[in-house]
Amino acid sequence: MLVASGGPTASQSIAGANVAPLAQRAPVHLSVNFTAFYVIPIYWAMEKGYFQKAGLDIQLELAQVPSTTPPRLARGDLDIADTPARPALFNATNEGFNTKLISSLTELKPDRTANVWLMVDKDKPNPFNNIADLKGKTIEAGVEGGPLDFVVIAALQQAGLTAGKDVTVSHRAKSPVDTIPLAKAKQYDAIAIPEPVATQVESQGIAVRWKSDAQLIPWYQALLLAASDQFLQKNRAAAVKFLEVYLATAREINASNGIWNNDVLAVTAKQTSIPADVLKKMGGVPYSEPNGNVSMDSLKRVQDTWVQLGLVAKPVDLNQIVDTGPLQDALKNIGTAKTQ
Repeated sequence: MLVASGGPTASQSIAGANVAPLAQRAPVHLSVNFTAFYVIPIYWAMEKGYFQKAGLDIQLELAQVPSTTPPRLARGDLDIADTPARPALFNATNEGFNTKLISSLTELKPDRTANVWLMVDKDKPNPFNNIADLKGKTIEAGVEGGPLDFVVIAALQQAGLTAGKDVTVSHRAKSPVDTIPLAKAKQYDAIAIPEPVATQVESQGIAVRWKSDAQLIPWYQALLLAASDQFLQKNRAAAVKFLEVYLATAREINASNGIWNNDVLAVTAKQTSIPADVLKKMGGVPYSEPNGNVSMDSLKRVQDTWVQLGLVAKPVDLNQIVDTGPLQDALKNIGTAKTQ
């Protein structure tokens, strides 16, 4: 049973009721980006005690420097973490570390909150209809090898443009907040900015949102759940149970059809410190793939791009970094759901 349109309320605990508890309680050291609005199902499950009911003691860490997550997973310092497919993910495998992708997180949809926006100067008439019009222009893409960089590079590739040849791509912003002074300086024809900073920049009248990642590269699976190999080896049952709770809760949140429920809005604002009015301006509630399927096509495209740019020395067998076993076991226990 899923919640009717409008989303879960404080009196409903559908996900928790659907997941049988572990025979023996287990801790899970979980890390997510400190502004990770896209892990709403995890926040909701924590708030409503779903993980606790399932026998999991979640030790949540809010990562201030997400780029350090892959090596910490590889060392076993973390059990589970959110991650984009950064070069470090592939490079760690090449170096003999065994971080595994175990589930997807959000799926890009035009009517939901985007992860990344290309923004343009609010004071100039936008001369661009599509990405191809950026030929000969300058784009700021944040940290090289980061999620912003990938969105820019992939969008240019789809438009038949080559970074460094047809378009000047710079990497001056070392963090999301660095994009604010760069946008104010008006030194770029377009600048890639992640949410929630994109909405805040637009609200301050600095720049306007033009193209989202969902519009530019809808096939891109931007965010995934990764687990340390040590955790999967030592406590696979806990990993499976974590996925059961996560997926059951994701389906519960998806039932809102993208409409912010006051309870979900309040929980998300509390966990991320993003003001509720900003969350609503960002767009609809992020959509989660209800079966956690990891797109091998998206992973291949991402890896090919990093190899082409020289950020990954050699391609890895993607089956080495994706472990579908825990996900399949979780789905056996809670059933599969229809995607939207």
